[in-house]
Amino acid sequence: MKTVFILLTFITLSYAYCNSDSKNFEVKLKNDILCHYKKDERPNQAKLPIELNYLVSGFDFNEERSELEVQSRILHRWDDLRLKWDESQYDGIQMIHVPSEDIWVPQLFLNDSHHHYGLGTCHPVDCLLKSSGQLGCRFPCLQTITCDADYFDWPFDSHECKAVFRTFLVYEEVEFDPNQLGGIIAKNQNNEWKLTSINGTINLNDKSIVNFTFRIQRFSGTLFKHVVVPGYVLIIFSLLILWMEPNKMWRVIFCGVNIYLHFSLMDRIWWQFPTNGVSRNVPRILKYSIFMLIFSTIILIQSILFRMSSIRYPKPPIWIIKIVELFETNSIMNHFIFSIFDTKSEILEEEKENENIENAYENMENVQENSDEIQVAEPKIVKTNYENTEDMKIWLIFYRIIDRLMFIVFSISYTLYDGY
Repeated sequence: MKTVFILLTFITLSYAYCNSDSKNFEVKLKNDILCHYKKDERPNQAKLPIELNYLVSGFDFNEERSELEVQSRILHRWDDLRLKWDESQYDGIQMIHVPSEDIWVPQLFLNDSHHHYGLGTCHPVDCLLKSSGQLGCRFPCLQTITCDADYFDWPFDSHECKAVFRTFLVYEEVEFDPNQLGGIIAKNQNNEWKLTSINGTINLNDKSIVNFTFRIQRFSGTLFKHVVVPGYVLIIFSLLILWMEPNKMWRVIFCGVNIYLHFSLMDRIWWQFPTNGVSRNVPRILKYSIFMLIFSTIILIQSILFRMSSIRYPKPPIWIIKIVELFETNSIMNHFIFSIFDTKSEILEEEKENENIENAYENMENVQENSDEIQVAEPKIVKTNYENTEDMKIWLIFYRIIDRLMFIVFSISYTLYDGY
């Protein structure tokens, strides 16, 4: 019984367009051209040129699986001379719509691990048929394409995804037109990703194969604010520490806070970064954050050594004294060392102040010898941890020289290092 039902259904569909009694010219036209049409046979042209265009109406990139999910419109155009008609015999009708299930359509397949048979999830549509026999069909499809993910430039990364379409016809029977082969990109498709290009090429060895290459690039304002901007702020903060007073405890505290913030940034990068592909290619920003952390650690060690050396060795060595004298005798170097924190001027002012207090103390002693009625208050002389202020001046100038040189080296390194 089931076999009989299938046979009757097939017979009914086969003769659905063989009713020539209709008075409607369009219905009559469909009946005439589709009545004896065999959709299982390709058009009888020696070579069948096919125009193929790929329209992307929307897409989404799955970072965990490195897959591009595309909402597409696949456009076919070809000529089927079996379907041409004389317009004058059908009230001047130039074109009609015919269901894609009732005509021969090029059978394209997507060579992908997810969809071995077919173009993905596509829906049948009505095709536009012109009187010359030219057919055009636009199939809405949802496809999943595997991508070669490269996260080296994350969060400014771009990826290349390749879709290989082929037909089971041998290359002598079908020929894709390279001048009419390409992709069209719709606007406002994705808030985080941008589809920058679609390139279609024909395989020279097998003309039944068409390659479409998709290039996507990330444009994420959220990642820029949460990852990139804090990185720039930490670079500026690290360089500013080199302009702080070198032998002060609060500079060491700032260095500790700086290192803590670097670790926090690396932790944020690790949680934001997609884990797929890390073992193959470590992202540039992670390498750069490690590079920043190393410099911050060097600044911390330098600040601790400055403070320990000034306490343990109040008297600077001879070689340090000679270096300081060399920089002091050069006007350009002298101006560069004291351009912002004029430590030398502060030391000289402090030394002059102590000298004035001592002079005032001697003058008051002379006055007291002449008159016992005058009560002189004992002056308060500034005390330091050094034998004299000259040693302090030498140490601080030497520290400034090291800070300025490190500032130059670190600034150049931050600019030139690119993560390779």
